[in-house]
Amino acid sequence: MSHPPEANGTPPSTFTNVLLGLTSLALCGLVLCAVGWYRASLHEVALTDLTAEQRQGLVETMVQVSPGAHRWAFFEPRLAYTLRPDSPLEIWNSTFVSNSLGYRTAPPEKRPGTFRIVFVGDSWTYGMGVERQESYPEVLARLANEHAGLSSDVEAWTLALPGYNLHNSLAGLDFFFNTLQPDAVVVAPSGNDNHSSNTVLPNGSQWGDGLLQDELGEPHQLTYRARRLDTYRFEERWRQAFDRLRRTEVRLAAQGLPLYLFFVARWQEVDVHGRVAAAGLEAPYTIVPMAWTLDPWTLPPPIGHGSPQAQRLYARLLYRGLAQRLDWPPLPPDPSLDTPAGETRVTSADIDRVPLFAAPPPGRDWSGERTALARDHTRRLIPSGFRPPVEELAQVAGPIDPHTGMVGRAATVLVRPAAADRWLTVTVSPLPDAPFLYPMEFEVRIASAAGGSRVRAEIDADLPEQRLSLPIPADIPTGAALDVIMVAENSISSPQVLAGQSLIVREISTSPEVH
Repeated sequence: MSHPPEANGTPPSTFTNVLLGLTSLALCGLVLCAVGWYRASLHEVALTDLTAEQRQGLVETMVQVSPGAHRWAFFEPRLAYTLRPDSPLEIWNSTFVSNSLGYRTAPPEKRPGTFRIVFVGDSWTYGMGVERQESYPEVLARLANEHAGLSSDVEAWTLALPGYNLHNSLAGLDFFFNTLQPDAVVVAPSGNDNHSSNTVLPNGSQWGDGLLQDELGEPHQLTYRARRLDTYRFEERWRQAFDRLRRTEVRLAAQGLPLYLFFVARWQEVDVHGRVAAAGLEAPYTIVPMAWTLDPWTLPPPIGHGSPQAQRLYARLLYRGLAQRLDWPPLPPDPSLDTPAGETRVTSADIDRVPLFAAPPPGRDWSGERTALARDHTRRLIPSGFRPPVEELAQVAGPIDPHTGMVGRAATVLVRPAAADRWLTVTVSPLPDAPFLYPMEFEVRIASAAGGSRVRAEIDADLPEQRLSLPIPADIPTGAALDVIMVAENSISSPQVLAGQSLIVREISTSPEVH
C-alpha cells in the first residue's frame, strides 16, 4: 500500500516524535503500530494538524485495525505469527474465540465423517471485516452441505490471517498438515505475496515496515507500493513465491489431494495467467472479477475488504470451480443475489458466466504480455533518479524517509536508467549531529540475476558529501528499473525518535559515464 506524503511535508520521523510525546501513549509498541497504520493510510493529513483528542481517536482506530491479538510463531518462524490461541478476541469488526492453533476457524481436531477443505491465504480469505460465518470459506461450506450431495459434512478450515504472504500460509499448511488432515486445499494467492513477512511487536500488534532481515535474504523488510513493476528483485520474489506454490502442488498431488487456486485479491487476468504459466502450475483456478473487489462490494475504509454480500459472490464462484474439481452438482439460481448494490448489479447468472480455467488460455504469450505491462508501469511510476523530497513513493521499496533521504541500517530505492546509462552514483552526507557514528562502512549494491554489482566506502564525518559509483549490471534489461540496496554498518537514534539513522541520501542518479 502506498505511503503518502503528509500535507505539510512533515517527515515521518516528526510524526513518530509527536506520538512519543503524547502522554496517553505509554506503550512504545502501541506507538509503533500507530506509525505503521498511519503510514499505510491513504489520507494526506499531517498529525500536527490534529488536536490531542483527534490523535487519541486515531490511535484507538488503529488498535481496531491492527490489534494486539497476535503471537509470534516461535515454533515455525516461516509462519511468522498466529492469533493468540484459545483467546476471546474482538478485532476487525468481529468477535470470536480463537482455536488452539491461533486461527479464527474450527478446532484442529478433525471430526469423523468430515470432508475438510483447508483454505490458505491472507486477509481476503480470512474475511477481514466480517464475522467468521460471513467469510467466503464458511459460506462455501454451507453451500456444499446444502447442494453437493455428500454423505460427509463439508468443513472450511481457514488457515489465513491478515498480512500473510504465500510463504507464511504455505508454511502453515506444511507445519499443520498432519494435524489438519485436509481432504482438499484451496490456495488464494494475494498481491502482497512478494513482500516481506510482518513481524509481531511485544504487545501483539503487527509491524510491517521495519529493518528486520526478511525471509528471502533482504537486509530489511521489503514492501512494494505498486502491483506491477519490472525490477529483478520484484520479479524474483514473485518467482520464488509461485515456485513455493508449485512445490506444494506436487506434494499434494503425491498424496492424492485436490488443489484449487482462487485469485480473489484484486487480480487481473494477464498477471494470473502469466505467473501460472511461468511457474508451471497445473491446478485449475478462478479469477474473481476486479470489479467485485472494489466499491460497492467492499467495506468502508480502513477495512476495504469484501462485504458480506461480496463474500456470497466469492463463495458461489468458488463452488463452481470446486464442483468441476470434486464432481459436485451445480448450484440452483439464487434470486437473493440479484439485489442491486449501489449502481452495481450482479446476478447468479453473472457469476455462472465467469470463466473457470484449467490452464492459461492458449494462443497468447501470457508471460510476455505481463512483462510488457510491468515495463510500462515501471516507465510511468519509477523516475530515472532519486532526490528528496520525492512524490512517487512507488520507488521506495524499503525503509527510507522520502522527504529527507534519511536512512537507517538498510534501505532499497528503485530507479530507472536510460538505455545509454552504464553507471549509478549515490551521493550521501553524514549526520551532522552524530559524529560518533563515523568513520562508518557503507555499501551500495544493485541486484541482478548474474550477481549484480556493489561498492563499499568509508563515510567520513568531515566530508559534507561523498559519492559512491558502481556499474549497472549488463544483464539488467533495457527499460527495467534497478534495485538499489543500501546497507550501513551502524545507526543511531535521535532524542525521542525510535527509528535508527545512519546517513542522508542526497541523490541517486544514473549516467553513461562515471561522474
